[in-house]
Amino acid sequence: MRAAAYLNPIVASRYLREPIILLLGYIPYFLARSHAVSNAEQAFENAAELMRIEESLGIFSEMSVQSATISYETLLHLFNVIYFYGHWPVIFACGIFLFIKNPRVYTITRNAFLISGAVALVLYTLFPVAPPRLSAAGIVDTLAPTVPVSYDQSRLVNPYAALPSLHVGWNLLIALGLFFATRRVWLRVVAVMLPPTMLLATVVTGNHFFIDGFAGGTLACIAFLVAIWLNRTWPRLQERAVARLRSRS
Repeated sequence: MRAAAYLNPIVASRYLREPIILLLGYIPYFLARSHAVSNAEQAFENAAELMRIEESLGIFSEMSVQSATISYETLLHLFNVIYFYGHWPVIFACGIFLFIKNPRVYTITRNAFLISGAVALVLYTLFPVAPPRLSAAGIVDTLAPTVPVSYDQSRLVNPYAALPSLHVGWNLLIALGLFFATRRVWLRVVAVMLPPTMLLATVVTGNHFFIDGFAGGTLACIAFLVAIWLNRTWPRLQERAVARLRSRS
């Protein structure tokens, strides 16, 4: 009874509940990192297979895209900033905006994040992939001159989680959330521009193959549709569960 008395205010308050949900969602990712790192050899083999697939599809152009950008220092720094600061900072800022302005769209978007993150964890574990900057000859890591941390040395980053790209996928989820949460034209234009810009940034910086971004976008769309379905059906499921419990008592 005492435990319930402490938990009820937390469950009832969105402001207390949401940080806990997000923290619990991140813990599995952190724990899965060590397993992925231990499969480094497999990650490089899978990266080579992805390059062969892209070549067969005629889309293996990551080196050309980076080469066309790397000689323009300002442009290169811009893509570095987009890749690094356009991920978590944008997610948190837009998440807070949705949380305050449109709780319904926020809930759908948050659930889509959790669903896509759970599926991505399984894929990272079963199919680790090294990024182009580590596995493709001629592609370099462009982030070092711009961002304050090293991705390879950070314990918060899984270096072999290239497929699917959650940089692209989660950027797309934020874009969908913003698009449906507002009618402001300028904000919808920004939302539409976010995913393709991030996709290009992931390739320019050498952190993802094109196919990683396409996979991340596909996963995000499926997760968003599932989240919409859950939002519509969850109240009915709760009512049925409550009715069954009452009938048994």
